[in-house]
Amino acid sequence: MVTRRQREILDLLTRCHAVDFHPSPAHLSRLVGIGGEKAIRSELGRLIMEGEVNGVEAGSGNTPARYRLKGCPCPWCKPSPTLVAEP
Repeated sequence: MVTRRQREILDLLTRCHAVDFHPSPAHLSRLVGIGGEKAIRSELGRLIMEGEVNGVEAGSGNTPARYRLKGCPCPWCKPSPTLVAEP
């Protein structure tokens, strides 16, 4: 079950994905206004365990991590078709 705080994070991530923006946990903590970066990371971990976040692509340098959200309609979050080898 998703808490109110987690729902706020998911809604914010979904709105950000609509404009192709992938905020870092530090940026998320400033946008959401609850807790700090450590609290956001904990909530993201719980969302992964709940199945609301299906995958994370780690960022490096100035590139933030990208989160694949279960209910997000953006191209990044939609599952890619699986390629099947023909016999």
